Amino acid sequence: MKLFNLYIGVNNMEKIISDLGSTIFSFDGNDFIRTDTTLITEDGKSAVGTKLDHNNAGYKALIQKKSYSGEVTLFGKNYYSNYAPLTDNDGKLIGGLNVFKDIK
Repeated sequence: MKLFNLYIGVNNMEKIISDLGSTIFSFDGNDFIRTDTTLITEDGKSAVGTKLDHNNAGYKALIQKKSYSGEVTLFGKNYYSNYAPLTDNDGKLIGGLNVFKDIK
C-alpha cells in the first residue's frame, strides 16, 4: 500500500493509521474552516473553528478544487499532508478533507 509516497506492509498499517490526524473543512466562499479535527493548536487547544491559512499549499489547491500532497506547517509543526476538495452534486466547492502525519 502506498501512503504519503511510502510503501508499507500490512503489518505496519495499524501503527501508521494510529499516527495520522484528520480534518474536515467547511467552505464559506472564502475560507476553509475546521469543523472537525484532531489537530491541536500551539497553545494545546483543539483547532476546531480555525481557518486554513490562505498561504498554505493545501488552501491554494482546494480553492481550485484540486488535491494536494506534500509538507505543510500547521500551528508551528511540520506535517506530511494530503488535502482533497469536497463538492456538492452541482460541482460547487463546499469543503475539504485533510489527513496528516507529524514529521518527526
